[in-house]
Amino acid sequence: MKMRAMILAGLLGSTILAGTALAADTSNLSLVEAAKLGDRAAVRTLLGGPAKAEIAGPVGTAALVWAATRNDLEMVDLLLGAGANPKGANEYGATALYAASASPDAAMTVKLLAAGADANAALLSGETPLMEAARRGNIATVGALLSGKADPNAKEANGGQTALMWALSERQSAVVAELLRRGADVKIASKSGFTPLMFAAQQGDVESARILIDAGASTN
Repeated sequence: MKMRAMILAGLLGSTILAGTALAADTSNLSLVEAAKLGDRAAVRTLLGGPAKAEIAGPVGTAALVWAATRNDLEMVDLLLGAGANPKGANEYGATALYAASASPDAAMTVKLLAAGADANAALLSGETPLMEAARRGNIATVGALLSGKADPNAKEANGGQTALMWALSERQSAVVAELLRRGADVKIASKSGFTPLMFAAQQGDVESARILIDAGASTN
């Protein structure tokens, strides 16, 4: 969670202020600040002015990531309609789709994928939206990402772990079953040689272990 906050906070150089109330005076807000605060009226006003020219670049990307972080479908529609790039990434490689993957509600993920977001766009560390959704147990979002052509066997850079391993590390057995059903490889090992079954054993997750063995995992 701390790393995720740092990634998203890089948009404004500050930490995420979840649930922040709207400022009393929004007349001097930037587009990114307005999106961060969830101020749709300010966003509409700004998109009718000079901010319109910035929407296709980093400013539009930052605003879109904040809107997705807030799970604000209406604001995302506003930004996309004005020309925000659904594939845009911030300095950490975080996209709006990555932000959306933290939500158990798949509506934002579906919307961004339909707009052209890349399901396999990863952070600089190689972490994909599918890994984030799998770790959190967001099975509907996992399904939406897989339907959007997310690679179930992509590996992050640090440990060479897959979305399946991330799900197993948090005992997300329903996600484990869904990933296996949709093409996850039960035989892939991490850089340290840990197989998915080893992850399940480490967590004492009997249910996931049975699912993995039924899918062909070797007990040896």
